[in-house]
Amino acid sequence: MPAPVLLCSTPISDALFCNLMAAKFLFRPILLVVLASQWIAPSVLAGSNLGITYPDHACGERPIAPERPETFETETAIKSYNAEVGAYNTAAETFVQCIQNYVDNAAEDIKVIRAKAREAVEQADP
Repeated sequence: MPAPVLLCSTPISDALFCNLMAAKFLFRPILLVVLASQWIAPSVLAGSNLGITYPDHACGERPIAPERPETFETETAIKSYNAEVGAYNTAAETFVQCIQNYVDNAAEDIKVIRAKAREAVEQADP
């Protein structure tokens, strides 16, 4: 059996630590790629019974808050800005509610999928 390859030139007492640190350094990028692939393309790592990708939300773009002027020259400018803020608040509230509905519906979908999976397991058990 060949001698283990030491990646560091350290005394014998530190060789194990040095090799462990080198292994950690070498395998960390591989681990990151594997973990990232689970978030980026989960259908690549596992099959899917959906047959399609899960739909994105249909809430549109997140509203952009109006920029507040450094100074308000007139009362009309104040009223205009307040109207913009009011419209933004309404749009933001609508957007957040839409996202919440999407998340709630997704949670219900997960419940249905889990129930179907349990049924399949129960049918497979003798």
